[in-house]
Amino acid sequence: MHKCPHCGKILSTQSALRRHQKTVISCLRIQGQSTSEHICLDCNKGFSRSDFLERHILTSCKESKTRKVKEKEEELANILREYEGKIKRLAKRLKKQDESYEAKIQRLEESYEEKIKDLETKLLVSEAKLELQTANVINQTSTTNNNIPLHLGELTPEVGLLLAEKITQKEFWEGQRGLGRALRDLRDEEERPFFEVKDENRMKYEVRQGDQKIRDDRAEKIIETVKVPVSKKIGTIQNDLIDGADSHFAVRIMDQAVECLGFSSPDGNTRFLQGLSSKNG
Repeated sequence: MHKCPHCGKILSTQSALRRHQKTVISCLRIQGQSTSEHICLDCNKGFSRSDFLERHILTSCKESKTRKVKEKEEELANILREYEGKIKRLAKRLKKQDESYEAKIQRLEESYEEKIKDLETKLLVSEAKLELQTANVINQTSTTNNNIPLHLGELTPEVGLLLAEKITQKEFWEGQRGLGRALRDLRDEEERPFFEVKDENRMKYEVRQGDQKIRDDRAEKIIETVKVPVSKKIGTIQNDLIDGADSHFAVRIMDQAVECLGFSSPDGNTRFLQGLSSKNG
């Protein structure tokens, strides 16, 4: 054992004693030597050299470790609060959209019922007149068939309901392109598509309404026809996915739903139009 003659501290080896006499601030002061003290800001312990201070902070200062843990916990808490706020804002926004879509669908269903009743009445009248008008209809058909786009299915509100039935979680995660491809592949009972791409680069289409072939730039008529039922289906899929998901995955689901709902926005639906115009496969 080796005792320091200056401060009386006991060291195990001669080399440890020499290092002690050259580095420990309290012993250096007893010796009357000047020191350039480096202070740990966490525990106020002093060191004669900066590298000793750095090693202390990295390896043995409990106060430093405690401070870093608290800083990391505070950082994580701030991130969690930020995501919770985002989730609440998105949930509020989607709830308002759901309520709006439900009201629109209710009005649409009521409108369908009125139209069905009107059509039933008209059908009875038409059947009564059919025999008298048969010859006339044959003549008119022979002169106008060349102008009717019979290769297209008619664009009616039922197209939106058909498309909504086809949309699954697969199309949801594919986003606007997935919705566009689903509509691209949709067919009526006679296996006819509901639109024709006329200019892929400029996103120009043609649709059939009644016996008329109508130009549809940026698919505005198509989108207006399918918007309500498709948006409702997106909301349903989102709610099914969120049920039981953790907060981080719930944020991702809601972000994906917002991306999908952008298909009806003229300023943000380019990916949907690209899906419409894409080739099969």
